[in-house]
Amino acid sequence: MFNITGRQIALLIATRLIPAGLLLTTLTGCRIFGIEDDYSSAVKSRLDSLHISQASIALFSENGVLDTLNYGGSEDTTQFQLASIGKILTGTAVLQLVETDRIDLYADINQYLPFSVRTAGHPDDPITMHMLLTHTSGIKDNWDIIDKEFTSYDTDSDPLPNLLKTCREYLSEDGLWYDREKNFNSSSPGSQFEYSNMAASLAGLIVQEVTGIDFEQYCRENILNPLEIGGGWNLHPKDNDSISHPTDYSGKEVKTQSGSLTPAGFYTCSASDYARFMSVFINGGTYEQVSILSEDSVALMTERQFENHAYIWHFTGYTYNGKKLLFHNGGFDGIRTGVFISSDSKTGFVILCSGEYDAPFALYELIQMTLDYGRSLK
Repeated sequence: MFNITGRQIALLIATRLIPAGLLLTTLTGCRIFGIEDDYSSAVKSRLDSLHISQASIALFSENGVLDTLNYGGSEDTTQFQLASIGKILTGTAVLQLVETDRIDLYADINQYLPFSVRTAGHPDDPITMHMLLTHTSGIKDNWDIIDKEFTSYDTDSDPLPNLLKTCREYLSEDGLWYDREKNFNSSSPGSQFEYSNMAASLAGLIVQEVTGIDFEQYCRENILNPLEIGGGWNLHPKDNDSISHPTDYSGKEVKTQSGSLTPAGFYTCSASDYARFMSVFINGGTYEQVSILSEDSVALMTERQFENHAYIWHFTGYTYNGKKLLFHNGGFDGIRTGVFISSDSKTGFVILCSGEYDAPFALYELIQMTLDYGRSLK
């Protein structure tokens, strides 16, 4: 779920990885001709070695979407689960509230919550929003609880707990799912990076508590609707034939996940829709005169805050023309996603896949050729 090594987040946004094989049967694009033929052939060749049944790539610049390429029968309107790259919505919502002084990045988060949160072993050390957004809060993902209590593979099962109950019962000392050792690491808050879906979800809950409206509604009214982004949270392919089915190593469909931790993932939309949102991060917070963030907030959200980590975004691993990329990866069972931005060339792309590729750096060659291609379109 969410980002990485099958539920064990080792280093940073990797996804769960396996050797490769399944061929893609179709490749289509919006503007595939001439020099674009070389790019589309190269991409197909690379993806032919990966376990992907469907994929969509949307290239973007500071001016919005440049081009889209679709694979395995997908179209520009095909929607995919975003998995962990959906956390960028959460970070954006937080920064919007920072702009209006409704959230202080360095204040004790307990002032925003109806329950108290402290990491086990550090009762006097406050946790801040800065720590939640940089994954340094000390809050850890206890997958025994997350998989069993906060995740569903059956649309007919009992309703999952809401966001407030999920966070309160996991993080409050008298909570139903509280565990001193499994829910927290031993480090003091702010001192160690550990990727945490629970921390991102708590950030989303704070957005909800500060504004007085559901996290999902806040994002829709203040980010998604202004950018005309379709889709929604916890959507299921059986209810909408435009949603791609997650597929496993062999290309077989697997069950679609839904979950309580909506600020950490579970949003579904098309690659081109999400690319419009991503373009604001290289255009000073604006898309076609729609302002989502201020230039200062974009700069703050995308600059290093802790080691190679920004607010939600990361810098570790991937490079283009010798410079580290701003990026985020994501993954559920049968889903692989990523967004990569070259701030230097002001180009980037979103890739959404149904399938399972074999390693986080399996995309390295595709990243280079896609950013080259995107730069040629400007």
